[in-house]
Amino acid sequence: MNLSLWILQALLAAVFLATGMLHLLRPKAAFEADPNFTWTKTMSQSGIWAIGAAEVAGALGLILPGLSGMLTGLVPLAALCLGLLTARAVATHLRLKESIAPALTLSLLALMVFAGRQWVVAL
Repeated sequence: MNLSLWILQALLAAVFLATGMLHLLRPKAAFEADPNFTWTKTMSQSGIWAIGAAEVAGALGLILPGLSGMLTGLVPLAALCLGLLTARAVATHLRLKESIAPALTLSLLALMVFAGRQWVVAL
């Protein structure tokens, strides 16, 4: 179970690091021109940056505490925060009548890591 959680953490960290960096580095105008990012029309540039920063922090929180052996309680906290962040993304996509599959999948996987690290196999 520990190995399964580590694999899931690594995959989630890769996804959230990539999307977080995209949200931090890509200008709002470029997002608005992309039909896959219509949600950005409802947010300010600083809001998009905040989401990106949260995604990058969450990605690092999934991996670094476990690797260092320090503050390992941050791993389930990071997973919970990412799960809640993507749950909010699900709500936004529902409101805009867009597909919720990617956000819902990430949310459920992050919440699985939270439950696994909190109650099944702690680091």
